[in-house]
Amino acid sequence: MKRGGKRMKKIGFLALICLFSFSLSLAQISSTGKIFGTVTDENGNPLPGVSVEATSPRLIGKATAVTDASGIYRLMALPPGEYKITFTLQGFKPVVRENIVLHVDESLKVDITMQMGPIQEEIVVTGQAPLIDVRSTTKGMTLTKQMFEVLPRGRNFDTLVTAVPGVNNEPWLGGISVDGASGAENMFYIDGTDITEVDRGRRAQSAAFEFVEEIKIVASGYPAEYGGALGGVVSVVTRQGGNEYHGEIIGYYEGSRLTGKERDTLRLNPDDYRIAEYVNYQDMYGKDKIDRFEGGFSLGGYIVKDRLWFYASALPVYRPVVRHVKFLTGGVEGDYKQKNYAYNYQAKITAQPAKFMRMGFSFVNNFSKYRGNLPARDGTSSPTDVYEKYGFDYPNYSFSAFADLTFGNNVMINLKGGRFFYNVTNQQVRPDSPRQWHGGYGIGIYLPTTDPRYRPRGWQNHPRIYVTEREIKYKNHVGADFTYYADLYGEHAFKFGVQWVRQGEDEWSALDMNYPDVYFYWGRPVIVGGINYGMGTYGYYEVRGSKVTGPFGGVWKVHNDRWAIYGQDSWTIANKFTLNVGLRAESEYIPPYTEELPPDVPKGFKPMEFDFNEKLAPRLGFIYDVFGDASLKIFGSYGLYYDVIKTYSAAHAYAGFKWKSAYYTLDTLDWDKIGVNGYFPGTLLLIYDWRYPSFDTTDPNMKPVSQSELSFGAEKMLMENLSATVRFVYKHLRYTIEDVGVIVPGVGEVYFETNPGYGYSITGTPEFPLDPRYPKCPRAKRDYYGLNFALDKRLANNWLAGFSYTWSRLWGNYSGLASSDEYGRTSPYVERSFDNWAMNVTKDLTYQEGPLPTDRPHFIKFYGAYSFPFGLTIGSVLNAMSGTPVTETWSILSAYFFPFNRGYVREGGDPDTGVGGKIVRKRTPFLWYMNAYAEYNLKIGKYRLNINLNVDNVFNVKTATRLYDYRTYAQLNVSEEMVLSKNWDLNTPGVGFVKDARFLKKMDFYPPIAARLGIKFIF
Repeated sequence: MKRGGKRMKKIGFLALICLFSFSLSLAQISSTGKIFGTVTDENGNPLPGVSVEATSPRLIGKATAVTDASGIYRLMALPPGEYKITFTLQGFKPVVRENIVLHVDESLKVDITMQMGPIQEEIVVTGQAPLIDVRSTTKGMTLTKQMFEVLPRGRNFDTLVTAVPGVNNEPWLGGISVDGASGAENMFYIDGTDITEVDRGRRAQSAAFEFVEEIKIVASGYPAEYGGALGGVVSVVTRQGGNEYHGEIIGYYEGSRLTGKERDTLRLNPDDYRIAEYVNYQDMYGKDKIDRFEGGFSLGGYIVKDRLWFYASALPVYRPVVRHVKFLTGGVEGDYKQKNYAYNYQAKITAQPAKFMRMGFSFVNNFSKYRGNLPARDGTSSPTDVYEKYGFDYPNYSFSAFADLTFGNNVMINLKGGRFFYNVTNQQVRPDSPRQWHGGYGIGIYLPTTDPRYRPRGWQNHPRIYVTEREIKYKNHVGADFTYYADLYGEHAFKFGVQWVRQGEDEWSALDMNYPDVYFYWGRPVIVGGINYGMGTYGYYEVRGSKVTGPFGGVWKVHNDRWAIYGQDSWTIANKFTLNVGLRAESEYIPPYTEELPPDVPKGFKPMEFDFNEKLAPRLGFIYDVFGDASLKIFGSYGLYYDVIKTYSAAHAYAGFKWKSAYYTLDTLDWDKIGVNGYFPGTLLLIYDWRYPSFDTTDPNMKPVSQSELSFGAEKMLMENLSATVRFVYKHLRYTIEDVGVIVPGVGEVYFETNPGYGYSITGTPEFPLDPRYPKCPRAKRDYYGLNFALDKRLANNWLAGFSYTWSRLWGNYSGLASSDEYGRTSPYVERSFDNWAMNVTKDLTYQEGPLPTDRPHFIKFYGAYSFPFGLTIGSVLNAMSGTPVTETWSILSAYFFPFNRGYVREGGDPDTGVGGKIVRKRTPFLWYMNAYAEYNLKIGKYRLNINLNVDNVFNVKTATRLYDYRTYAQLNVSEEMVLSKNWDLNTPGVGFVKDARFLKKMDFYPPIAARLGIKFIF
């Protein structure tokens, strides 16, 4: 990484771009596939001049080709769907191949043998449909409309992607985990437009299944045209019109009345932190009344047959929540209501203005809003807050446009462009008083509960209220690629592309400094950075966002550009062996998030920048079609993959988000006056900057986040519509970017923005040198080994099914851009993983490394569905998986600490002193659950009435998904010198160990059974 410079090299790259296209896009994801093959006579001789014609309900117009001198034909840029292909040649009997199912980004080989005879004698082949793509090393899964409509599912397109081997829903990793990667390392697309969050890398837009024709999940073996994903690529193709009018009227209901009893919650007794207890909030406070109503319609058809199609769908959602609350103070009791609205709709136009061109435009809207906040169920909230008045609006939309141009058998050009936009606006409540929150040991250690000043731990008078004018984020993209087929010692498929995206942020969201946040820590001393600053008579309090500390929040307006170019060749030799070779190069940067730069920083300064030569991503793969008939392939691939920069770190590292805290002694029990009209009694102990800008501490030689991948496998067609796959994959994290923290007294927490284990993290800077007494920062390590076995039976003869078993190992010291050590915190590049040197070592100062928190060695998946002849269809999905590792955790030096390494706890011994016993490995219990779906279709003439039921967790499994892993209730009073000595434990005098009564108790029980009712009228 270099700051500035390299302009001439970049100009050179841009000159190359001009050779390939005139339109650009970083989100160039294919929404089409290809059918190809060779036509021969009965003696195996190639037949040139054969007319090939493909038709499909999903294809506007017809796709045509003519075989060349080698008998080869190619039907390119085909939308996914079921195809009928007709082959005709004078003097030969026509051949018709039916039921050819093509998926997104798939190349199907369909070879034909033609017999001599009169043209009237047509040969129709309905079986022998190809299942295996013998040109691609890409592995994952495609979910078609016919498949997901008969399986249990949620209301958003990503709720079924976990059917793919190696793909799991891991809340501790921030969402969908693909081959061990975190939920912030995937890329999501709708009709080729990137809908991934700009700042955190998660999915930022929804699409109900009624909007969707097909979903493709790619887990490994991506070619060079794909970039930006260390995890997986999830691509959605929306529905389109056709040469017949069709539509649906749709309704769904789900809610608390169709949901089982809430699970018990593990907590500390509000009045005595020494007691852990299981409580059931439904028993204690009643059940929230939740209703979710969703209803709408879809309509598709034609404006001009075979020329212009349309599709439109609208599915608004209304979700009211009513909560009955009896407040602990003020004698107030009543019902409080939150109203949630979502205005989801989609529209798509598809056209064929010329025989060689297909075009389209699609739009997806997810605008939502809510009105009304809900107080805490346990009554700890303030009874005077204006809950019913809170609310925000959340505009959210994407659109995409494309044009696919095919010229004969050899040339294809794809053009795409689009925009994704989301925002937070229309704030309903502005602050009019300071926020006051109670923590520490609670004021109950000084006052009886009958005292009017008493508040339970966790009480606050109102939630934090930023003054939020806007939180705009957007991505604009345009792009093109060019494909050319040539015969040169075999068939070559050359593909070149160039891609560009501009993404931006415009945010204004911060505390009003007249009404700061005030946090009361009763009975606790101020410990920051391992230094004990003391306490007042009753503890201390912290203030954020006052006129003493300055603003708390973010105000910025920025944008950045990303470019990518790629070239690849798929070379097929002897119609059996294919070699895929590609190279991708990317360029991107992050600008400063403030206009108030230091005087020595030049105009145009970019604190983080990577040029093309720093993000070179080679891809290499092979496929061997063993028998030459697409019935068995052996494949392998190697590639380097680079993350697309997430901007969340920039706001926090480059002066966008401001956060200074002031710490005062707490010497009065009249807490309710503190923070009002600038009143801050007690002694100011320190002002600490938790977001010291990293302009001078960003490593100029930093490498971009990257991962290498090696995979091998085989895929076999066992019989018609049934295939088996074996895949081994190894993914190795090469570099990550994180903030490596250094505590500088009088300055605050200074961060080196760098690659852990390299550069500044082990050398420091002249201004902030590293003390040689401390262990050096280790490299970020994450290695995933996975072996998958899968059976897939496509829908035929009224049933489909799939089974997979995955053995895997997820090992290292770093979970990724979302932190499983912090239970799903998603703050890319500024997680806590390397904030403190002690976080990287054990109590004996060896580097910690072991099974990561979402390591699941064994994972079994099954899905299946069957349609009975009398109109009933049933489907199910079953998941069974190993538990996850449990790591004993202590709180020291303002951070978490793993004293005995990852995956180990100390069991037995003295629970009060925390010492003694044995160090053992531990995991959460084995987890399994099953979801089910049923529908009944009643024919009414040419129409159909569909009544359906979806049930999650059919057997109401209650397995705990977590064991509470903190042994320490509060931060230990240990210094860096004590930790470095290795001669200390929980019973060392002065450490101040207080046990957490929840330690190793089960918690986060799997959610209860829940059902959803649906009805459709299909015409």
